[in-house]
Amino acid sequence: MTIKMQFHYNSTEWLYAPGFVYHQYDDGVSRELSLIFPHRAEWKSDERFPLVVYIPGAAWHKQELYFDVPKYTRLAEWGNVFAIVQVRESNIAPFPAQLEDIHRAVAWLIKHAEQFHINTSQIFLAGNSSGGHLALLAAFTKAHGKYIPEGFFDYTIAGVIGQAASSDLKMCQSTPWPAEWGKRPTTYLMGADTDEECLEKADIVVCKNYVTDGVPLPPVLLLHFADDPVVNCQMSRDLYEILTQTSHNAVYYELAGNAHGGNGMWAHEIVNIMEHFISKTKDPVPSGDQEEKIFDISPKERILLRRLRKYPCLYIEKYSMRRLGDFFTGYLTALQEHDLDTLCFLIPSERNAFNTFVLKKYGLYPNSTLNYVSAILQNIPDGKAAIETFFELLDEFLEANRFEKLT
Repeated sequence: MTIKMQFHYNSTEWLYAPGFVYHQYDDGVSRELSLIFPHRAEWKSDERFPLVVYIPGAAWHKQELYFDVPKYTRLAEWGNVFAIVQVRESNIAPFPAQLEDIHRAVAWLIKHAEQFHINTSQIFLAGNSSGGHLALLAAFTKAHGKYIPEGFFDYTIAGVIGQAASSDLKMCQSTPWPAEWGKRPTTYLMGADTDEECLEKADIVVCKNYVTDGVPLPPVLLLHFADDPVVNCQMSRDLYEILTQTSHNAVYYELAGNAHGGNGMWAHEIVNIMEHFISKTKDPVPSGDQEEKIFDISPKERILLRRLRKYPCLYIEKYSMRRLGDFFTGYLTALQEHDLDTLCFLIPSERNAFNTFVLKKYGLYPNSTLNYVSAILQNIPDGKAAIETFFELLDEFLEANRFEKLT
């Protein structure tokens, strides 16, 4: 039996490519980055995507770049190039080597921006735990002109994301540390022999010490679990407080639970928060951008949509946004078979007026190839709430175009 189907899928694929050496040091040490980047068989234009430069946490020791790739892909697929950056570990190169590495990695990525479709005006630094500390510190010290490798050209940091960031080294030092564990990671970072020597040097790596009224900083997003068992969330609380007191652009989400990283920091809701933060800087729609001419829904189609809204399970068996999108695709096919007019803007495709309207609502347009079904499901789990959200958005769309709402 042959079954013919019509369905929609995202034409953009996200490829993982490891092992790019972004810098080779004279002592034989090299550092790498891995990339999750977009690919299409054909590009309609020179489309570029925001870049997230992510520093994994490893207590300032050597990082592995591939452990959490499936989690990182969740943010990449929203329409971001995602670079996972390895910096020199503190036991072979103390501070500020790590910040210099971050800037060198960004320089390499900018050099290869065309190859990987990177928008160099939308560069974000991010990281978890010690990686979050380094991302914040690199952004803050750069604003003060510090710890940038000599001869490097300038670039703009559009924002910085700290996940459970160990942003206050002095507070880290106050955490109990059994002697049998050896030297503290923070003491290694400062190139110190003792904890006391580390504390004497620690002020230069405390993030909040770089927050002042006179030096503008990029927007900051902080995420921290309230009962984090590894890094005290008081660090993020303190940093957020001083950022807001000095009128900097900052948002802090204190999350319920006792996780530090892992799945907790990459849950659906958290990825949505990060993407919303990134999407606020995405390029606005050009003033000359024109969508297709929009026609009102016919009276018969209004009747159908009202029935769908009231009794969706009669038409699609269960509450499912995906099934509703498939229903509209089948509706289009049936109308085309009989040469009848079609309600084009409800077909889940990358380029139609309603689709664009929904992507704009979620801050995804124009740098996303999602259709409205996928965009809704990125924000709301499939089910009754997703169906209700679709009809609410449809009412908003109709009203915005001066048509009568369904309700």
